[in-house]
Amino acid sequence: MGFLSRLFGGGGPSRPEWGAISLRISTGLEEVRKIWFRVCVENLREASRRSKSDELPIVVKRGNLAGDADRASKAYQLYLVSGFLAQHRYIPPSQGRDFADILFAQTCGNELRECLTYFARYHEVEQDPRLRLIRFSNDISGYITGNSAPLMESVLVASTLPVLASTTHLVVADAFGDHATVTALQASLSAKR
Repeated sequence: MGFLSRLFGGGGPSRPEWGAISLRISTGLEEVRKIWFRVCVENLREASRRSKSDELPIVVKRGNLAGDADRASKAYQLYLVSGFLAQHRYIPPSQGRDFADILFAQTCGNELRECLTYFARYHEVEQDPRLRLIRFSNDISGYITGNSAPLMESVLVASTLPVLASTTHLVVADAFGDHATVTALQASLSAKR
């Protein structure tokens, strides 16, 4: 279903279309997540190479997206997706939970419970976006470095989050055929390069 038909009362895609849309979103989120995580790791490695201080070196212990970093990043993306779905009303609010159940299951697979734990951590601070950003950045940078208090590393990870949010938004808009939003997001991302 096209964006204009939804805009003028089409009510969003039909339930039989949800599985395919959810799969497109889930697949897109995975691609974005993997690229974003590689950028985070490379940023931390580069910062470590540039560092002139041997007292507080940044050490990359895990360079592959797996385990807690994978679950945390899935949860964070799903948190963002929930907001985008509500913002654009791609799915009627009364059906949002049903669509989310499909999307969460496809995205998290057999680690749904663990992903929901991270999702709850981010949702818990919904009214404080800075704290949510800090929690997520700490979760990711702590995983990469093995450091339980990764202050400098968290700042580097946090600097990548606007692009993660924009590319996640792009995936969702594209899956719903919202060409106007896709075009605007692509222009915004191109301007940031």
